[in-house]
Amino acid sequence: MSACKTADGDNRATLGLAGIAFQAGAESTVASLWVINDEVTPVFMGYQL
Repeated sequence: MSACKTADGDNRATLGLAGIAFQAGAESTVASLWVINDEVTPVFMGYQL
């Protein structure tokens, strides 16, 4: 999944999406704290695959 600020929580989820995945049983997660440009995301995701 590609999303911005997935480690940025609020009053519902302290660790954001990453925390929810961990609570649901995920053994590991990778999360970001920053916003990324929409034009750069496909390039980065393609490189990592």
